[in-house]
Amino acid sequence: MFPIGDQRVGIVTVVPVLDGGGHPVVDEAMVAETTDAVVWVDGCLFEIQTMPTGVGQFEQQDVTTTTSETAFCFMPSADGNVATVDDADVEGVVVFTAITSALRLRDFVTGRDYEMRGDAVFEVGKLPHVFARCERQTG
Repeated sequence: MFPIGDQRVGIVTVVPVLDGGGHPVVDEAMVAETTDAVVWVDGCLFEIQTMPTGVGQFEQQDVTTTTSETAFCFMPSADGNVATVDDADVEGVVVFTAITSALRLRDFVTGRDYEMRGDAVFEVGKLPHVFARCERQTG
């Protein structure tokens, strides 16, 4: 597999917390508890997009300023499958069609989560890869 970059990016899904019997754990309001499950993709390029001023994008709403940070993620893939590894070093594969707008991407260096904006696409060319656009908002 060819590396596009040398960054590590996490694909984050929300999964239910299970008890010893494999049943979902619920709180007093009968809402199922959840946790993040992360698989890591190595050899990525995770690029933060900035305005020409280099300070990011801002939107003023009344007395609140919201910062919106868009990022592009390029994951190495020769065939539409993305090689992954979890925190227990178990290797796996995620097909690009499973990387949907319902997921988040996590920048390994900062630990920041970025919401997907649309579904990932498999781009074929000189360096085939899976491309994803995501965004982080604060404020």
